[in-house]
Amino acid sequence: MAPVIEILNETVGAPDSPSDCALAVALPLEREVFQRQLEKGPDENFARSFRGPEQLLSNDAVYLMFQKYALLANRVIQDAVSLGVKVATNAQLSDFATMLRTHRVTTIIAHSRDAHFYESDIIDPALLETELGCNSSAIRRTINELSGPKPANPGKSKTRLVEYLNRIVDGIHEESLQNGSAARRAGQLTRRHLMWSRRRAALQHSLPNAFEGGNAIEFSGGFVPIGTILDTIPSTFQGKLDLTSCNSTVFAEDVRKKCRSVLVIANEDATSLDLRLAIYRQVIRRLSRRSEPFEDALYRIRKELI
Repeated sequence: MAPVIEILNETVGAPDSPSDCALAVALPLEREVFQRQLEKGPDENFARSFRGPEQLLSNDAVYLMFQKYALLANRVIQDAVSLGVKVATNAQLSDFATMLRTHRVTTIIAHSRDAHFYESDIIDPALLETELGCNSSAIRRTINELSGPKPANPGKSKTRLVEYLNRIVDGIHEESLQNGSAARRAGQLTRRHLMWSRRRAALQHSLPNAFEGGNAIEFSGGFVPIGTILDTIPSTFQGKLDLTSCNSTVFAEDVRKKCRSVLVIANEDATSLDLRLAIYRQVIRRLSRRSEPFEDALYRIRKELI
């Protein structure tokens, strides 16, 4: 007897036009917003991650480096709006949630962070140091379960504490990458990010008063935890969610688990902002000439440009 094929998402394969698409842009495109991020942090926000760890350039110099991307983004936004796409700049979580309810295809261009610890995540370093020094504490038991018995004397500075915690988060993934990127199997980066997320969650759960942060996407008001964003997506959501502009494989997997009928488009590797903007512009222009499934247009354009 032939197996029964259940169609979970009737929007997959359905032709899309620009008016079916919404674009949430949560990057700080204006100079004053970008520079405010540089000044106020946190360390892992978009502007500071764009500058990089060296911090040798002035805020004005960093924005001048970013300005060409901001100009390109604004041109792409204007082009998309003229073709019928609903666009929200300085996008907040509420904009994203509304787009999911009103449009079949939602794309988000935003910065995200993974599960690694940053100094800004440690809200009570004294408590953390004390608990790490106690062999019977919950966090020491968790570390032992994750990595085996491990000495804990990272020092008092947040820098040393973060280095220690991130070694726990990393686990043994580096051993699987010793053969280099050419030998990397499909899905390996996703599995690595999911592992980081699980290990981070275990550490944070064992001492919740000492930490904040974790996997998040940065909207205009700041970072929003993945769990909070997931709460805005109903389990009955049947649209298409394009996450190819941010490193968000953990979020993509969470959405797939919650929504049986969703189509989530995501990529493991980081994509440069200018390339991602160029791809989106060409996809919308293609859909304006002839309606076709958004996912098919995206695949064809990526294949041509990459």
